[in-house]
Amino acid sequence: MIFQFLASIILKKRINSLVLPKFKDTEIIRYKITFSGKVHHVGFREELKILAKKIGITGFARNMKPKMVVAEVQGSQEKIDYLLDVIKNEKRFIIENFKFENLELVCNEKEYKINYKVYR
Repeated sequence: MIFQFLASIILKKRINSLVLPKFKDTEIIRYKITFSGKVHHVGFREELKILAKKIGITGFARNMKPKMVVAEVQGSQEKIDYLLDVIKNEKRFIIENFKFENLELVCNEKEYKINYKVYR
């Protein structure tokens, strides 16, 4: 528990130090993104959450079977692309593959969350 707390503080500092680009107000879209690779026990979902909140993306992430995380992200294409660029360039993760699926928008979603229930 203490490790998770300290890791969260370090991640927040790293994300808060990012200089964000100016995002344009464009059409809102939603994707389900399945990431596979070294994405468990490296702060992957927490980093997704912190960065998504910083740039105004809503949705959630959850662990699936070993070496897999599923995330739903809702925001502009520009913001989603930025999120993915930052995540792909983080050396703690090794993303071997990711797959996109278009989804319907979720109305009244207010934030990005981590779903801690593991689905197999």
